[in-house]
Amino acid sequence: MSTQPEAPRDHPTLAQYPDSPTANVRDDDGVLWRVPIDRGRDEAVIVPVEDLVQARGAVARLKAMIEQGAGDDYQTELTGRVIRGTSNEEAPHTRADVVAYLDGLGRRLSGSLPHW
Repeated sequence: MSTQPEAPRDHPTLAQYPDSPTANVRDDDGVLWRVPIDRGRDEAVIVPVEDLVQARGAVARLKAMIEQGAGDDYQTELTGRVIRGTSNEEAPHTRADVVAYLDGLGRRLSGSLPHW
């Protein structure tokens, strides 16, 4: 008895990213999809409001700590690398640059919150 491998279905997002490499992903309902790996950086991702509020609070607290002089220059530079994450932006190096970056990050998080 010969069994053929299951053929994945093309996910609708594949049309938006036709040149992207793909991966096969099985959905919760058992469907095997072929999905794009490389997607737009600003593609919407659902994040619970509570998580955004906590992240905004953590960023504000970290910014206050750095403004108050926490850490030496080496720790400040490492903090800049960490908060930059995997973006292509240049990492902030100085205390003032890290504070400015955190300020912008806090504004972006606030802008992502719903306006009630």
